[in-house]
Formats: sequence, structure tokens, C-alpha cells
Amino acid sequence: MTALVLLGSDDTALRFEEGAVHLRRADGEHRIPLAAVARVRAEGQVVEVRLTAADEDDETTYRVEGASAVEAGAFAEAVSAALPAHETVADGSEIVVSRLTPVPLPRRIAEWGGAALVTLVLLGLLSRDVLRSAERGEFGWAFPFAGPVAFVGAALALSAGHALHRWWSYGRDGVTTTAEFSHRTDGRRARRVYRYTDAAGRSHTYASKRGGGELSVRYLPHAPYRAVTAVTPWRLVGLVTRALTGAALCVGGIVGVVLSVGD
Repeated sequence: MTALVLLGSDDTALRFEEGAVHLRRADGEHRIPLAAVARVRAEGQVVEVRLTAADEDDETTYRVEGASAVEAGAFAEAVSAALPAHETVADGSEIVVSRLTPVPLPRRIAEWGGAALVTLVLLGLLSRDVLRSAERGEFGWAFPFAGPVAFVGAALALSAGHALHRWWSYGRDGVTTTAEFSHRTDGRRARRVYRYTDAAGRSHTYASKRGGGELSVRYLPHAPYRAVTAVTPWRLVGLVTRALTGAALCVGGIVGVVLSVGD
């Protein structure tokens, strides 16, 4: 039989051949035997492959979004027609074979290494300010303030920059899935808790202050337990503003330290 291929967004693809559906995503490739499939559903540009499960609440679902609506419908129809009537397994996730993409050395080492270096430099300048402030002349007043201002500015810029880089990383390398509302927590910090399933069939939760019955979340293949939602325009503006303000304070503080030292 000729392979039937459905291309989705974010370099995802479904391929139906040799009695199995092959799913390619950013986290790797997954071979889903037809015996593991409960049903295939196409809705617009989205195709869902739901696996068999003893409890409907524990069903694992693989989704491909951004496909052609016509091709999505044809793909779902072809796979549904080939599903075995009786030869299925109770838990389809047990026979799915996954080949995950190797994860490189976490980028966080480089990120936090740079932050630690900047922090050490600023602490050194601050201690030097304190020790020599009494001996300064015209710019001596800057010693008690320049170092702390630079340190606070660097902290603001680094925290905002890290948040922006995090959003960018999830947008570039993240896997998109749908999280369904599970329950609401009580107490002063009440949250709506959503449940989603990663590519390996493991269930995770995501807490949010607001949302409806479903949320579209993204997670990184090497950390599926940590998900994010799409960044809002106002949130993005706030992060950029905080990063620029922190950078300005940091540069101003360093200039003050340099002027003080050069006096």
C-alpha cells in the first residue's frame, strides 16, 4: 500500500503505512499500531488519533494541527476504515514505539553562567565602592549608589531577558497540545487546573488563574512536565519594557562606578 502522508504545522506529519500510523514531531517519531488506535477524528485543520484505554479519562491523544482540511478529512477516513474490528489492546499507549530526539546539553548552563559572571563583577565593583568611598572627590557620592543601581538594573534585565528567551524557546522548540480542565483549587490562591498528555503518554497538569474548558499549551520535549501558554501582547510589552529599563539602570550604574573610580 502506498503511504498516505498528512503534513501539519511546526514540522509535524502523520504517515499511514504498513498497519501503523507514524507521527513525526519536534520531540521525535512515534509508531502507533492500528491495534492501539480507538478512533481517528478530523475537525477542520486538526487530526486527532486517540488510543484505546480502559478508562476514557485516561485516553492518550496525538494531535496534528495546521493541515489542509480536505487532506485531514481524507486521512482520518482512510485510517478509520483500516482499523481492526476486534484485534485491539486494552491500553494502546503500551504498544506505541517512540524514538525521541536526543536532547542537547541544557542551554541553562550558558545562560546562568553569564548571569553569575555579571553578578560577581558587579559585587566586586560594589565592594570596591564601599571600601574607597571615603577617599573619593567630586564623584565620591556615586559610590554608595552606582554599584547597587547597576546590580538592580542587571537583575531586572536578566530576569526579563530570561523570561523572553523562555517564551522564544517554547515557541521554537515546544510541542503544542491541548490541556483540558480538570478541577479548581480552593483557598486564597485559587487556580484552575488543566490536564494534558505528552508524547510518551504521561499525564501532566498546568495551573492557571483563568481559562475555559480547554487551553492550548506548549512544552519542551526534554521537560514535558513544565508547560506555558501563548504570551499575550501586554505581557510581551511588559517584559520588553522591564528589560530595557533594567539595561538602562545597569549601564547608568556602571558609568557612575567608572567615573568614581577614575576620579
